[in-house]
Amino acid sequence: MNTQNQQLLRIDAKELVQQTRKFLQGLTSTSNPVGVVLKTENDNQNYNYVVAYEQDEFIIVMPNGTDETAKLYGNWDEALICIQRAVNGQENAAQKTQIVLTQYSKNVD
Repeated sequence: MNTQNQQLLRIDAKELVQQTRKFLQGLTSTSNPVGVVLKTENDNQNYNYVVAYEQDEFIIVMPNGTDETAKLYGNWDEALICIQRAVNGQENAAQKTQIVLTQYSKNVD
């Protein structure tokens, strides 16, 4: 996995689906595959992150970036719901969680 910081966005966890959808629309079609990396950013040392990208006609969602936990979705709307649950999984309601959203690019050998 290789993440490129060409685009970096900090968003509120409550706006994850809307802001990620907007971010994806802004990615150029030259980035192959189109994808994102989302990571929580808060005061405690615990954080969650998710890698999601297009492959063939599916969206691959990998909580914590591991193939073992990867799930396949038919579209970004379904994938974003899963991403929101994974990233907000252990969110403390009293704590404001920020999400760092970056473009994903996969090394192709």
